[in-house]
Amino acid sequence: MTTLKDLAQAQDVFELIQGDWATLKADAETVRRAVFIDEQGIDESEEWDTDDERSDHVIVRRQAGQVVGTGRLIPQDEPVSDVGRVCRLGRIGRMSVIKSCRGLGVGERILNALLDTARQKGFARVEISAQVAAQGFYSRAGFMADGEVYDEVGIPHQAMFKQL
Repeated sequence: MTTLKDLAQAQDVFELIQGDWATLKADAETVRRAVFIDEQGIDESEEWDTDDERSDHVIVRRQAGQVVGTGRLIPQDEPVSDVGRVCRLGRIGRMSVIKSCRGLGVGERILNALLDTARQKGFARVEISAQVAAQGFYSRAGFMADGEVYDEVGIPHQAMFKQL
């Protein structure tokens, strides 16, 4: 029996799409609702915020049309001082992949697209508030832990960053 993982390895069955919130809202909301609200039990009032409007968004679709992953890059308003220089930074957030497509490289595609966008925009550093369960994923992508584990919406998180 051929599995989705077999197909993903044999051919590219996913399409990555980048855009703004107005363009990708419906698709991004579908994934975020499935992962954060339905699967993880995060209260809906905690999921939606004003950062969506000012963020760059990414979604991934299967060739059949189903949206399977999303993420966003939020530009930080104030530059920060970093090793004696002032630099712009971004914050990656709302990274999510539906359960049936985890382990197929979807999250890696989303993260790489958001990091490429951050570089194109001249960001020197990207931060993320990673769920501890996903900390290894971000560490493999070059993110470093920053500080202690903390609670966010009832789930242990770790602040992480990556210099670009």
